[in-house]
Amino acid sequence: MKRLLFFIFFSCTFFANAQLLEVDYSIAPREENSVRLHLIRQGIIGLNTLQHLNSTLEVAKVRVQTKNKVELDFALFGTRTFWSGNKNDQLNSLSYVTNPIGGDINASLFLALLLHRQPDRLSKIGLHLAKKWIQAQALTFQDRPWFQDNFGRLGWVYQKRIAEDPLANTSLYWIAYPYALAHYTVAEKQQQFFGTALEPFSYGYGFETGINYNNKIKLLLLGHQLLNAHPEGALGKFVVSLSIGYQF
Repeated sequence: MKRLLFFIFFSCTFFANAQLLEVDYSIAPREENSVRLHLIRQGIIGLNTLQHLNSTLEVAKVRVQTKNKVELDFALFGTRTFWSGNKNDQLNSLSYVTNPIGGDINASLFLALLLHRQPDRLSKIGLHLAKKWIQAQALTFQDRPWFQDNFGRLGWVYQKRIAEDPLANTSLYWIAYPYALAHYTVAEKQQQFFGTALEPFSYGYGFETGINYNNKIKLLLLGHQLLNAHPEGALGKFVVSLSIGYQF
Protein backbone atom coordinates (compact mmCIF):
# COMPACT_ATOMS: atom_id res chain seq x y z
CA MET A 1 0.00 0.00 0.00
CA LYS A 2 2.83 2.43 0.84
CA ARG A 3 4.45 1.78 -2.53
CA LEU A 4 1.13 2.34 -4.30
CA LEU A 5 0.57 5.65 -2.50
CA PHE A 6 4.12 6.71 -3.33
CA PHE A 7 3.55 5.91 -7.02
CA ILE A 8 0.23 7.80 -7.10
CA PHE A 9 1.84 10.81 -5.43
CA PHE A 10 4.46 11.07 -8.15
CA SER A 11 2.00 10.49 -10.96
CA CYS A 12 -0.11 13.40 -9.68
CA THR A 13 2.88 15.73 -9.50
CA PHE A 14 4.22 17.83 -12.39
CA PHE A 15 6.91 15.83 -14.16
CA ALA A 16 9.18 16.84 -17.01
CA ASN A 17 9.91 15.61 -20.45
CA ALA A 18 13.42 14.59 -19.65
CA GLN A 19 14.02 13.22 -23.08
CA LEU A 20 15.33 14.92 -26.21
CA LEU A 21 12.06 16.18 -27.70
CA GLU A 22 11.94 19.96 -27.97
CA VAL A 23 8.99 22.22 -28.73
CA ASP A 24 9.34 23.89 -32.13
CA TYR A 25 7.73 27.35 -31.85
CA SER A 26 8.30 28.43 -35.46
CA ILE A 27 5.22 28.59 -37.68
CA ALA A 28 7.06 29.29 -40.96
CA PRO A 29 10.04 27.63 -42.69
CA ARG A 30 13.41 28.72 -41.31
CA GLU A 31 15.35 31.19 -43.42
CA GLU A 32 18.78 30.42 -41.96
CA ASN A 33 20.68 27.78 -40.01
CA SER A 34 21.34 28.09 -36.28
CA VAL A 35 23.65 26.40 -33.75
CA ARG A 36 23.20 26.73 -29.98
CA LEU A 37 25.17 25.41 -27.01
CA HIS A 38 23.49 24.87 -23.62
CA LEU A 39 25.24 23.94 -20.35
CA ILE A 40 23.58 22.49 -17.22
CA ARG A 41 20.22 22.67 -18.96
CA GLN A 42 17.81 20.38 -17.10
CA GLY A 43 17.41 18.75 -13.70
CA ILE A 44 15.09 15.75 -13.54
CA ILE A 45 13.72 13.34 -10.94
CA GLY A 46 12.09 10.16 -12.26
CA LEU A 47 10.17 7.14 -10.98
CA ASN A 48 9.32 3.95 -12.86
CA THR A 49 7.28 0.80 -12.30
CA LEU A 50 10.50 -1.13 -11.57
CA GLN A 51 10.55 0.92 -8.34
CA HIS A 52 13.54 3.07 -9.19
CA LEU A 53 13.71 6.70 -8.10
CA ASN A 54 16.51 8.53 -9.87
CA SER A 55 17.85 11.95 -10.73
CA THR A 56 19.26 13.08 -14.07
CA LEU A 57 21.25 16.13 -15.09
CA GLU A 58 21.53 17.30 -18.68
CA VAL A 59 25.14 18.46 -18.57
CA ALA A 60 25.47 19.87 -22.08
CA LYS A 61 23.55 20.10 -25.33
CA VAL A 62 24.39 21.28 -28.83
CA ARG A 63 21.32 22.03 -30.97
CA VAL A 64 21.53 22.54 -34.74
CA GLN A 65 18.50 23.70 -36.73
CA THR A 66 18.68 24.05 -40.50
CA LYS A 67 16.54 25.73 -43.11
CA ASN A 68 16.33 22.34 -44.87
CA LYS A 69 13.84 20.94 -42.30
CA VAL A 70 16.53 19.01 -40.39
CA GLU A 71 17.23 19.31 -36.64
CA LEU A 72 20.17 17.74 -34.84
CA ASP A 73 20.73 17.53 -31.07
CA PHE A 74 23.75 16.11 -29.23
CA ALA A 75 23.38 15.86 -25.45
CA LEU A 76 25.28 14.48 -22.45
CA PHE A 77 23.33 13.20 -19.43
CA GLY A 78 24.24 11.69 -16.07
CA THR A 79 21.78 9.63 -14.00
CA ARG A 80 21.99 8.38 -10.41
CA THR A 81 19.55 6.08 -8.61
CA PHE A 82 19.04 7.07 -4.99
CA TRP A 83 16.18 4.69 -4.08
CA SER A 84 15.36 1.20 -5.32
CA GLY A 85 12.50 -0.88 -3.96
CA ASN A 86 13.32 -3.85 -6.18
CA LYS A 87 15.53 -6.69 -4.93
CA ASN A 88 15.93 -8.32 -8.34
CA ASP A 89 19.34 -7.46 -9.83
CA GLN A 90 18.21 -8.15 -13.40
CA LEU A 91 15.23 -5.80 -13.08
CA ASN A 92 17.43 -3.13 -11.51
CA SER A 93 19.78 -3.35 -14.50
CA LEU A 94 16.77 -3.30 -16.83
CA SER A 95 15.69 0.01 -15.29
CA TYR A 96 18.79 1.72 -16.71
CA VAL A 97 18.28 0.05 -20.10
CA THR A 98 14.64 1.17 -20.44
CA ASN A 99 15.46 4.82 -19.69
CA PRO A 100 16.44 6.55 -22.98
CA ILE A 101 18.63 9.02 -21.09
CA GLY A 102 19.65 6.55 -18.36
CA GLY A 103 23.16 5.47 -17.41
CA ASP A 104 25.92 7.02 -15.33
CA ILE A 105 27.01 8.61 -18.60
CA ASN A 106 24.71 8.92 -21.60
CA ALA A 107 25.77 10.37 -24.95
CA SER A 108 22.71 10.93 -27.14
CA LEU A 109 22.19 12.04 -30.71
CA PHE A 110 18.68 12.99 -31.90
CA LEU A 111 17.88 13.66 -35.55
CA ALA A 112 14.50 15.01 -36.68
CA LEU A 113 13.20 15.58 -40.21
CA LEU A 114 10.16 17.84 -40.60
CA LEU A 115 7.30 16.21 -42.51
CA HIS A 116 4.40 18.66 -42.19
CA ARG A 117 3.82 22.03 -40.52
CA GLN A 118 0.65 24.00 -39.74
CA PRO A 119 0.33 27.11 -37.51
CA ASP A 120 -0.69 25.03 -34.47
CA ARG A 121 0.84 21.61 -35.15
CA LEU A 122 3.64 19.74 -36.89
CA SER A 123 4.96 16.23 -37.45
CA LYS A 124 8.49 14.84 -37.87
CA ILE A 125 10.43 11.62 -38.25
CA GLY A 126 12.62 11.23 -35.15
CA LEU A 127 15.77 9.08 -34.81
CA HIS A 128 17.55 8.79 -31.45
CA LEU A 129 20.90 7.01 -30.99
CA ALA A 130 22.55 6.71 -27.58
CA LYS A 131 25.49 5.04 -25.87
CA LYS A 132 25.05 4.46 -22.14
CA TRP A 133 27.76 3.57 -19.63
CA ILE A 134 25.90 1.79 -16.83
CA GLN A 135 27.11 0.71 -13.39
CA ALA A 136 24.89 -2.00 -11.94
CA GLN A 137 24.90 -5.15 -9.79
CA ALA A 138 26.16 -8.13 -11.83
CA LEU A 139 24.78 -11.62 -11.28
CA THR A 140 28.29 -12.75 -10.30
CA PHE A 141 31.11 -10.75 -8.71
CA GLN A 142 32.88 -8.42 -11.12
CA ASP A 143 35.88 -6.16 -10.47
CA ARG A 144 34.37 -3.62 -12.87
CA PRO A 145 30.56 -3.86 -12.66
CA TRP A 146 29.93 -1.81 -15.82
CA PHE A 147 28.32 -2.49 -19.15
CA GLN A 148 27.55 -0.43 -22.25
CA ASP A 149 24.06 -0.28 -23.73
CA ASN A 150 23.88 0.85 -27.36
CA PHE A 151 20.36 2.13 -27.90
CA GLY A 152 18.38 3.31 -30.89
CA ARG A 153 14.78 4.27 -31.58
CA LEU A 154 12.96 5.46 -34.68
CA GLY A 155 9.47 6.90 -34.72
CA TRP A 156 7.01 9.66 -35.52
CA VAL A 157 6.98 12.93 -33.57
CA TYR A 158 3.74 14.90 -33.33
CA GLN A 159 3.40 18.34 -31.70
CA LYS A 160 0.22 20.37 -31.16
CA ARG A 161 -0.35 23.74 -29.50
CA ILE A 162 -3.10 23.44 -26.89
CA ALA A 163 -3.16 27.02 -25.60
CA GLU A 164 -1.18 30.23 -25.97
CA ASP A 165 -1.40 33.71 -24.47
CA PRO A 166 1.07 36.11 -26.16
CA LEU A 167 0.27 38.92 -23.69
CA ALA A 168 1.16 36.75 -20.70
CA ASN A 169 3.97 35.04 -22.65
CA THR A 170 2.61 31.57 -21.79
CA SER A 171 2.05 28.48 -23.91
CA LEU A 172 1.03 24.84 -23.55
CA TYR A 173 2.00 22.16 -26.08
CA TRP A 174 1.32 18.44 -26.38
CA ILE A 175 4.00 16.15 -27.85
CA ALA A 176 3.76 12.44 -28.75
CA TYR A 177 6.51 10.11 -29.95
CA PRO A 178 5.68 6.43 -30.64
CA TYR A 179 8.69 4.43 -31.83
CA ALA A 180 10.38 1.10 -32.52
CA LEU A 181 13.52 0.50 -30.46
CA ALA A 182 16.60 -1.72 -30.26
CA HIS A 183 19.40 -2.38 -27.75
CA TYR A 184 22.78 -4.04 -28.15
CA THR A 185 25.26 -5.07 -25.44
CA VAL A 186 28.40 -7.17 -25.89
CA ALA A 187 27.48 -10.83 -25.28
CA GLU A 188 29.94 -11.30 -22.40
CA LYS A 189 28.57 -8.31 -20.50
CA GLN A 190 24.99 -9.27 -21.31
CA GLN A 191 25.63 -12.67 -19.71
CA GLN A 192 27.16 -11.11 -16.59
CA PHE A 193 24.19 -8.83 -15.91
CA PHE A 194 21.19 -10.60 -17.47
CA GLY A 195 22.21 -14.25 -17.82
CA THR A 196 20.08 -16.03 -20.43
CA ALA A 197 17.02 -13.86 -19.76
CA LEU A 198 17.98 -11.34 -22.47
CA GLU A 199 19.74 -11.59 -25.82
CA PRO A 200 22.72 -9.31 -26.65
CA PHE A 201 20.49 -7.75 -29.33
CA SER A 202 17.00 -6.95 -28.08
CA TYR A 203 14.17 -5.07 -29.71
CA GLY A 204 10.71 -3.78 -28.90
CA TYR A 205 8.59 -0.66 -28.91
CA GLY A 206 7.91 2.37 -26.77
CA PHE A 207 6.31 5.79 -26.63
CA GLU A 208 6.57 9.21 -25.06
CA THR A 209 3.64 11.52 -24.63
CA GLY A 210 3.28 14.64 -22.52
CA ILE A 211 2.73 18.36 -22.26
CA ASN A 212 5.16 21.25 -22.22
CA TYR A 213 4.40 24.46 -20.31
CA ASN A 214 6.44 27.49 -21.36
CA ASN A 215 9.29 25.16 -22.33
CA LYS A 216 10.15 25.07 -18.61
CA ILE A 217 7.89 22.55 -16.89
CA LYS A 218 7.12 19.45 -18.94
CA LEU A 219 4.83 16.51 -18.22
CA LEU A 220 5.74 13.11 -19.65
CA LEU A 221 4.55 9.50 -19.67
CA LEU A 222 7.00 6.99 -21.18
CA GLY A 223 6.50 3.29 -21.97
CA HIS A 224 9.06 0.64 -22.99
CA GLN A 225 8.81 -3.10 -23.72
CA LEU A 226 11.29 -5.66 -25.06
CA LEU A 227 9.65 -8.25 -27.30
CA ASN A 228 12.38 -10.91 -27.48
CA ALA A 229 13.15 -11.29 -23.75
CA HIS A 230 13.00 -14.85 -22.38
CA PRO A 231 9.28 -15.70 -22.05
CA GLU A 232 9.72 -17.25 -18.60
CA GLY A 233 11.62 -14.25 -17.22
CA ALA A 234 10.48 -10.83 -16.01
CA LEU A 235 12.50 -8.70 -18.43
CA GLY A 236 9.76 -8.60 -21.06
CA LYS A 237 7.36 -6.68 -18.86
CA PHE A 238 5.99 -3.33 -19.95
CA VAL A 239 7.80 -0.57 -18.03
CA VAL A 240 6.18 2.83 -17.42
CA SER A 241 8.20 5.86 -16.32
CA LEU A 242 7.23 9.21 -14.84
CA SER A 243 9.53 12.15 -14.11
CA ILE A 244 9.58 15.65 -12.65
CA GLY A 245 12.00 18.32 -13.66
CA TYR A 246 12.72 21.88 -14.63
CA GLN A 247 14.57 23.43 -17.54
CA PHE A 248 16.95 26.16 -16.37
